[in-house]
Amino acid sequence: MNNSNGQPTKIWSRKISLKALCSLSPVIARALSKHNSTRKASITDLLLPAALAEAYQKVFEWFERVLTTEALVPLARLDSFAIYKYYHILIVSTILEIDYITDDLNNRYKRMLTVTPPKYLAIDPDTIRQAYKDQDTNQTLRSDIIGAIAFAQSNNLLKYCKYKEMDDLKKELPDFGKDLDARIKGLEL
Repeated sequence: MNNSNGQPTKIWSRKISLKALCSLSPVIARALSKHNSTRKASITDLLLPAALAEAYQKVFEWFERVLTTEALVPLARLDSFAIYKYYHILIVSTILEIDYITDDLNNRYKRMLTVTPPKYLAIDPDTIRQAYKDQDTNQTLRSDIIGAIAFAQSNNLLKYCKYKEMDDLKKELPDFGKDLDARIKGLEL
């Protein structure tokens, strides 16, 4: 993967056939087709656009599962930092035009940020910290998290114990506090 410093970072060391990659990603198929039309050298590595390395790793794990099972299978569920990781995997699947993953994860991601009675929103504070401390994270992730928390808090759909956690996070992460207060104020207007 081409990282933000312009230096390649190895994200996968196991072999996956180019034919298999091309069948799962139209972007990779077009890039290899273009490469093969101008050069006849063999390819041992692919340079992919910069993104969260762990997101690429999850996509390549999915590639392996599809190849092993010989069926389109959903991306494995994530437990820790799920919202944060799903967001970044969505970026990778969009870049590589893997509609199967993109469609599945869009639904998962939206469900995690949507709350309706009698369900309560329970976003892990570490996910919020990760989203606010990661400078490469797009503002969209932060905005989605803030929107979900502001809606839940304004409608008393935040678990009781989470109010204290949100207050503590506002002190720890001033940008989070400003964003949340502004969104709640916008909901009250």
